[in-house]
Amino acid sequence: MRVAADEEGAANEQVRYLGIDYFWKQIAFAPTGSSFVSLDATIRAQFQRYRAYYVEGAAKYHAYPVSNGKRLELTLMDLSGSHDVELSVFMPSNPYFRELTATVSPGARFALFSFDSFVKNTGRVALSLSDESQLVPLEN
Repeated sequence: MRVAADEEGAANEQVRYLGIDYFWKQIAFAPTGSSFVSLDATIRAQFQRYRAYYVEGAAKYHAYPVSNGKRLELTLMDLSGSHDVELSVFMPSNPYFRELTATVSPGARFALFSFDSFVKNTGRVALSLSDESQLVPLEN
């Protein structure tokens, strides 16, 4: 909210996570940060596995079970206006995540914080969540 209120001033602030300092523009991939095109390039180029990412996106459709029902996969679209790149978000198939994502309408907005990224076998970049606090719905 502070970034949205003063995007220029907030861009100079740093966020510390796991002992690493990040400028907001380095971790934010949302309307107030870089697009999913930049997110895609960042994930593909990263050398360390546990880099911080803050992402806001719109659900393409509801989440569906993968890995024999142990995980859910949610596809997010870019809110910055570039919808070419999509992001897969994986999370445990627990009651919280199932209730939150199983029946969402296309376009439902979410914010997430992740520190585990990878490139799927299909070539799409992905983030993984482990804790319920890492994914929250946003008002449209």
